[in-house]
Amino acid sequence: KADKCYSVLGNHEETYEKDNPFWHLVKNIKSNKLTNIMSYRNWRPKGTMAFIDIVDRIEDGEVEFLFNHYSTDIIVPTPNKVSIGLFHKPIVFREILDDAKNNNRKMFELSEEEMVSEYNYTYLNDDNYLNGYQICYFGHNHLLYGNWNNNGVRYCYLGSLGRTNHIEVQKDFLEMMKVKSLDIFQTQIKLLLIKKIQMELMEKNLVSIE
Repeated sequence: KADKCYSVLGNHEETYEKDNPFWHLVKNIKSNKLTNIMSYRNWRPKGTMAFIDIVDRIEDGEVEFLFNHYSTDIIVPTPNKVSIGLFHKPIVFREILDDAKNNNRKMFELSEEEMVSEYNYTYLNDDNYLNGYQICYFGHNHLLYGNWNNNGVRYCYLGSLGRTNHIEVQKDFLEMMKVKSLDIFQTQIKLLLIKKIQMELMEKNLVSIE
């Protein structure tokens, strides 16, 4: 049983606010970044009970979860923390797109210029834009699915299971329904913490890493 449920706020929650069941599960917004922009937005929580919490950051010991909502700036990770980013943003890496296309994945039909001008996409060549993150989970990109690693950072694009257009859901997305994602996630965090401790000891000349 989970004590809390947290969510990143996406563009559909903002655009389709009226009669959206999501807002009936939210009693108030605890995200300072979203509170700052709510004065000129139409969406408001409608729930009488807080089934879903909307926050910017959760800390658990040496681990922090950073919630990067669609309309907010990217949060800068805390130094010396294991920082896990949850993103609902139009962010893609050119190298990942090329790899997906080379593996015969369906990708954007529009050109990069069109995706930038019409859908406000950000195309990246390196990971400096997300400096300080160790694991990044990306929503919003319905056709982009898979895991990539670069310079010790893990990028997980989640694809989509909830699209009404069948073209935007591919068969391998369904593996997400079968794996014990929580167990895998916890293992990834443990490995990152072990690596962090090893690096700190190495800096103090107390241990060597081969």
